[in-house]
Amino acid sequence: MVSTSARRGSVSVALLISIAGLKGAYGGPWLEVGDADELLPTAQVTLGVDPLTSISGTIFTSLDKDLYRIKITDPATFSAVVIAGGTLTNSQLFLFDSAGLGVYANDDVTAVDPLSLLPAGHPSGPSVAGIYYLAISGSDNDPANGGVEIFTDIPTGVQIPTIALPLDGWTPTFSVYGGTYTIALTGAGFATVPEPSTVLSAVAGAGLLGCLRVRRRFRR
Repeated sequence: MVSTSARRGSVSVALLISIAGLKGAYGGPWLEVGDADELLPTAQVTLGVDPLTSISGTIFTSLDKDLYRIKITDPATFSAVVIAGGTLTNSQLFLFDSAGLGVYANDDVTAVDPLSLLPAGHPSGPSVAGIYYLAISGSDNDPANGGVEIFTDIPTGVQIPTIALPLDGWTPTFSVYGGTYTIALTGAGFATVPEPSTVLSAVAGAGLLGCLRVRRRFRR
């Protein structure tokens, strides 16, 4: 026979596990849902509780580009870097403001380092907090407006905008590079934060589910 205190302890553990699982679903990293689109009206909106620490996804085909709606909470410390370990071996990162205008971009850090980096504290980096769009693509798949590339097309170092027009397409339309990626972020948050009532309802539901599972085990 299991004591009352043991049962309470088991229920508490189940509740903590449920809440921890909920926190993992809502906070910290963002995992691409399906296939993120490449244009502003249909960019994938990140949803969760700040901070946003990373974005992981996949460039599925030579035509694929992923665009995410994020929030920059601290422009002075904002950075984005494609970390090693994914199968996307030659990436590009692009940051756009809330109107879709280019902020800064990067293809390769150096000639021998194909990882992409948007550094913190760069003169061309974001200067105000707010909504932004972060895009990733395979090398040579570049954002454009009216077929004209938005950023300087240089192989290494930070790229800056050459036209003050919003993103409305990509050129060329393909890249030979594809695969999985993870973008590590600092100074960033989710574009949309769930309503407190939604989070509390989810916590309560998760806790109740955990308690019911424990209760069923004791009945067996």
